[in-house]
Amino acid sequence: ERQILADKAAKGAAAVESAAASLASHDETVARSRAEFDGHAATSAELQAKLAASRPRAEALEAEAARLGEEQRAAAAKLEEGVAARSGGSMNERLRALMEAKRNGSIPGLVGRLGSLGSVA
Repeated sequence: ERQILADKAAKGAAAVESAAASLASHDETVARSRAEFDGHAATSAELQAKLAASRPRAEALEAEAARLGEEQRAAAAKLEEGVAARSGGSMNERLRALMEAKRNGSIPGLVGRLGSLGSVA
């Protein structure tokens, strides 16, 4: 009977030692995790500060992008108007404009119309 009690006591002591070792291991893990968490919390705070500092610049860049988009749309509309105006005129209107530019001297290389050289018999 004493032997059984001694065995139970030895097993109990071994279980207590094992539990104490496991607890110490968990305490070390908790300490490491806490240190890692604190490091991440500091990094998170730094990143939050950088984010807050960069927001005004991002908003300014977004406003600039919107302004440039409007400017680009206006330029594209103006281009479309110019293309439409250029292609909309008839051949006679363009010829008249070229001959007027020749008379004014703004197009010095323009001599005249090919049809003005002679007539077909």
